[in-house]
Amino acid sequence: MPWSFVVPEPLTKTVSYQTDRIDDDGNFSTYGNGWRNNGGFGAECGEYRRFIASFRFRNVDIPQGSIIKEARLLAYAGNNSADPNMPTVRIQFENTDDAESYQGGNIYQQEDDAISRPRTQVYHDYLLNQDFLSIYEVTGSVQEVISREGWTSLNKMNVFIEPLGAEAGRVGYNIYDATQRMILRIEYYL
Repeated sequence: MPWSFVVPEPLTKTVSYQTDRIDDDGNFSTYGNGWRNNGGFGAECGEYRRFIASFRFRNVDIPQGSIIKEARLLAYAGNNSADPNMPTVRIQFENTDDAESYQGGNIYQQEDDAISRPRTQVYHDYLLNQDFLSIYEVTGSVQEVISREGWTSLNKMNVFIEPLGAEAGRVGYNIYDATQRMILRIEYYL
């Protein structure tokens, strides 16, 4: 009689991180109108404007080289437009070991710094909706950052949400209300 055995699933750990109302945890840009720390309003585009939003998660306690089983971005939307033609957005993380503050002496220099920062090769495109809570799967981008040689536990991660195309529509993200701030939830194992 042949031997048989079952290999158990690896033990996973789930961690959650939430943006805070701290400098650089929520920013937006209108491409040419400066980089503002106003609560992370973003993902608006139309004939004259194109906003991007950036959110930073601090003290991400995941060891370098961990396997990301699942990563989700929970976005509580507010200030939504009534336009039914909501934009498609691209979600990417900053491709760096530790996401730092935006540099420069004024909001235009900070905007240039933010726009020029490297993005992960893995990206996630979603058609925005007007639901209060949207959940975006971002496993590939998070894995790319955690796999960097220079990544260490307690580093910071930065996510960019940027509209593609020129559809009109708007979704805002809030860091003023502690119950509605952006959340990054990661399930991983070693």
